[in-house]
Amino acid sequence: MSGHFPAFEKWRQMFLLLRLPYQRNWCSAHEQNVSAHFLHIMHHNGARHIFLAACTAEGRTVLLEQLSAAEELLCAASHQVQVRYSSELSESVRHRLMRYGYTCESAAIYYTEAERMMIEIHCQQRSLDSCMPTIRHILSEALNLTLEELDPLSSGDTIRYRLCQRPKYRLEHYISALHAQQEAISGDTAILFTDSAGNPYLVLSDGMGTGKNAAIESRMTTEMFRKFISGGITGTAAIRMMNRLLLMKSPQETFAAIDAAQFDLDFGALTMLKSGAAATLIRHDGKVSRISAQTFPLGLEPEGETAVRHIALRPNDIILMLSDGVSEGTYPLIRQLLENSSDLEQIVTEFVKKQRSLQAVRGEMMSLYAQQNCSLPDML
Repeated sequence: MSGHFPAFEKWRQMFLLLRLPYQRNWCSAHEQNVSAHFLHIMHHNGARHIFLAACTAEGRTVLLEQLSAAEELLCAASHQVQVRYSSELSESVRHRLMRYGYTCESAAIYYTEAERMMIEIHCQQRSLDSCMPTIRHILSEALNLTLEELDPLSSGDTIRYRLCQRPKYRLEHYISALHAQQEAISGDTAILFTDSAGNPYLVLSDGMGTGKNAAIESRMTTEMFRKFISGGITGTAAIRMMNRLLLMKSPQETFAAIDAAQFDLDFGALTMLKSGAAATLIRHDGKVSRISAQTFPLGLEPEGETAVRHIALRPNDIILMLSDGVSEGTYPLIRQLLENSSDLEQIVTEFVKKQRSLQAVRGEMMSLYAQQNCSLPDML
């Protein structure tokens, strides 16, 4: 081509000479862009690897915690229950109920470790709800015992109506709550129920925040705890499982404190379980003391800890469980009320009356759950 078009060849060489600096500058700029892009990719990959490593570590922690909780559940399920079953009395009770026109699938009578009689009447539906007071009276006369009615339990499609021989001690309780000034309902929930052995549980849960959302969280927490305990799960295992469920329930933060008191009315023993709960005041042998624990609420930490305290109670001891809406400055007032009175309703009502004026300023909510362990002289 150069032989036939010499002018064109000269123009082409001049064009290459003119373009060379531009190409050199373009290559240099392109190299800088590529380097910056490569560094950006490396930085992004490094951050991603750090994020994935953190997620993997958290997942490993969650898995180990679940395995530990599952192990505790299996140990609780395999633990041999100290009961003595009476097939003769069970069949006799079933026939007596049928004679009075009360149909049931089966009846079971057994004795606890403290030799206290427990009676279960199994039905496929809640057909005996209104009849239990009459049934309690019939069986009390037939067995020559003072029987008490417990809350029924549900096992699949079977309803387990329960009666028990009166224990050595009895429990009195009183509940009161104040809600935040700007809310219509309290975010705290307090319940009383009995486990499969007839031991009462008093549970107070404080949902994080105020109002309806907090009330939903606290109600869900107490109901979940009740179902675990009624199913034979220990308190610590139940709280660990609930902590895991709250962590995985939703991507939003869901916290709830739980304060549980389990009473053994045969031996006068108290077990306190606390996760993120406020301090509890106890009047024991006339002296007032506090039980507190530095623990996190449920749903906050994968390795949530539960503080456990075992206390031997005496007749007329008083336990006052509080939500975190009660400020530290009011504890001296509560202590004074506990030292000067043994009337649960009076103690709680008086405190709520004085707290109401303070609450109008702070806008907080609170719950008080008072219990008294009393002896039965005829049973001692």
